[in-house]
Amino acid sequence: MYVSSLTPQVTDASGEGIGTGYQNSVAIVNQSGNLAATSAAVRARAYTGGSKSDWFLPSKDELVELTSIIFDEGEFDSANWQFGWYWSSTEL
Repeated sequence: MYVSSLTPQVTDASGEGIGTGYQNSVAIVNQSGNLAATSAAVRARAYTGGSKSDWFLPSKDELVELTSIIFDEGEFDSANWQFGWYWSSTEL
């Protein structure tokens, strides 16, 4: 996997499995030198929508699971689906 020299390296945000997204997000937020203005993890952790304050970026496997649930449970509307890029808290 190619990683640009411009890509910031985050310590302790390598969890890929189910249940690791929250800790990855916290590690990203706590990283020294983190650019809060452009960090998706900082924005997710600061979000308070739905009267909740525990938002976080999903790990790689959590994101895959969310996607599979959308397809498996018939929530998928092919006429309105737009595949795009989604942020994950997993470092690589």
